[in-house]
Amino acid sequence: MPDLGRPLWWTAEMNIYFVIMIVSIITMFKVAVDFSSSDRPEYALVRQYLSQGWILNRPMDNSDSQYRTFRGNLPILVPLAAGFLVLSNVLQRFDASARRPQHLAKTLSLSRVWFSLVFSVVFIAVFNGITGLIKNLLLASISYFIGKLLGSSRWNPVFTWVFCVAALFAADWTRGLPFSVVPGLGFVDQMPGIQSRWWESLRFHILRMISYNMDYHWRSTNTREMKDRNEKHEATCGVCQMGEKCAKARVDVPLSREDYNFPLYIAYVFYVPLFVAGPIITYNDFVAQLKRRPSSITGLSLVTKAARWLGCFFFMELLLHYCYVIAITKSRAWMGTFRPLEVAVLGYINLKHIWLKLLLIWRFFGWWAAADGIETVENMHRCMSNNYSVTAFWRSWHRSFNRWLIRYVFVPLGGSENYVFNMIIVFTFVAVWHDLDLNLLVWGWLVAVFILPEMLAKKAFPEKAWKSWPYYRHLCGVGAVLNILMMITVNLIGFAGGVSSVTGMIAEVFSSKSELVFLLGTFLYFFSISEIMFEIRASERRKDPTGTSFRD
Repeated sequence: MPDLGRPLWWTAEMNIYFVIMIVSIITMFKVAVDFSSSDRPEYALVRQYLSQGWILNRPMDNSDSQYRTFRGNLPILVPLAAGFLVLSNVLQRFDASARRPQHLAKTLSLSRVWFSLVFSVVFIAVFNGITGLIKNLLLASISYFIGKLLGSSRWNPVFTWVFCVAALFAADWTRGLPFSVVPGLGFVDQMPGIQSRWWESLRFHILRMISYNMDYHWRSTNTREMKDRNEKHEATCGVCQMGEKCAKARVDVPLSREDYNFPLYIAYVFYVPLFVAGPIITYNDFVAQLKRRPSSITGLSLVTKAARWLGCFFFMELLLHYCYVIAITKSRAWMGTFRPLEVAVLGYINLKHIWLKLLLIWRFFGWWAAADGIETVENMHRCMSNNYSVTAFWRSWHRSFNRWLIRYVFVPLGGSENYVFNMIIVFTFVAVWHDLDLNLLVWGWLVAVFILPEMLAKKAFPEKAWKSWPYYRHLCGVGAVLNILMMITVNLIGFAGGVSSVTGMIAEVFSSKSELVFLLGTFLYFFSISEIMFEIRASERRKDPTGTSFRD
C-alpha cells in the first residue's frame, strides 16, 4: 500500500477517479437491467428460473437455493429468535449471578447454560429430527472424550483432527451416516425433521468441536512462556485493565479447568443462534462472554446493526427483481449471445449477489447472538468491491473462519515459516470443508497460488524503498487491478459456474480485437476504484495509526 502522504480527497486526480467509478457503476447496472429484460430473446430460457415478486409485480430471480431457503424461512427465524432472546434475557436479568456487578461476575449463569442446552436439544429435534439429534450428540460426545482423555498429549490434536474430518467426509459420502447399516436400528433414520439433511450443519459443528479440544489441549499444556505473554498483554491492554477481557484476551487466555466441562461444551457446539451458519467463535471466547457480557454490545449498536441489515436486505430485493444474473448463469442463456461487456457485468454482479446473500445470512445470525450477549467477529466488514489485496480480501470475506484457520491450522503448521505450503494446506481444507467438489478444490488451490504474485510484488517493490517515487501509488494501482481480476476469476470458478463457465466467459471477452476499448474501460474502472481504496485506507491510518480499529 502507498505511503500516507497528504490527503488527496477532492483533488483533480481523485475527482476524475470518482467520475469514472460513478459512470462505470451506473453503466454496469443499466447493462444488467437491460440483459434481464423480457424483450431479450434469451428471456425464454431464463423465465423458468424466475418466480413472482412483490416490487411493481415484476418477476424475481430467487433461483439461488441457499438464499431462497434463508429468505423463505425468515417468517420462522424471526419469531424463533425473538422467543429465544426474550427467554434468555429474562434469565440473565433475574439469575443471581447475572445480578452481580459486572466486575464481580466471574462465575457462569448456570440457568442460562441449561436454558441454552434445553433449547438446543428441542431445536435440533425439530430442525434435524430425532435421527439428527442422536447423530449430532453422538459425534460431539466422541470428539469431547477424545479431547478429555488425551488432554495434554501431543496425540490430542492428531486424533481430534482425524476424527472430525473423517466424520465430515463419512456423513457426506453416506448421506447422513444411516443407522440402517446396524441390524435393528434402521427405524431411527425414519424420524427426520424439517431439514432431513442434518449433516449440512455438521461442518460448522466440527469447527467448534476442534476449537474445544485444541483450547483444552493448550490449557493443559499452558507453559510459563504462554502465561507470561498473556500477563504482559493484560498489563498493557487498556480494555483488560478496566476489568473486562478484550476480544484478543477472550480467545488467547485459557479458562479455568472447571470451565472445560460437558454441559458447557454441548451448549457451545449447538448454540442455536450460530447453529446453522455461524459466524464462528472459539470455545474460550464463548465461555468468557457467558461470564461477562461485552460492554461493546449496547442497545444503540444493536439498533444500528439491525437498520444496516434491513437496508442491505431491501437492496438485495431490488437486485433480485431487476438483475436476473443467477437465472441467466444457471440457464447458460449468455453463451453465444452476450457481448463481452455483458458477460463481464454478468460475472461481476454474480459475485455481488454471492457477497450480499452471505452478508445477510451471517449478519442475521450474528445479530441474534449479539442480542443474547455473545459478540462474534463480523464477516465481510468491507464491501466486496472495497478490496484490492488478495490476502486482505480473504481476511475480510469470511473473517471469523479466517481467524479460526489462523489459530487452529496455519499457526500450528508453523505459520509463515512454510508460508506457501501452509497456505495450500489451509485452502485445501477450506475447499473440502465447503463441499467435496472439484471446482472448489481448483478454487482453493488457485487462491493459494494467486497469493504469490502479491507477495513477490511486495518484495520487488517494497514501500520503504519506492515510496518517494511520485508514481509509486499508480504502480500499486496496476498491481491492484491484476489482483482484482484474479480474485474475480477464482471466485467465479468456485461459486458461480465452475471452470467451464469461467473459461467460456473469458473466451467471449477476448473474442475479437474490437473489444480493446472494453478492456481499456475495465482497466480504468478497477484502477480508479483502487486509487480510491488507497485513499480510504490512508484516511483510516491517519485516524488510527495503530490500526486497532480497522483491518486492511
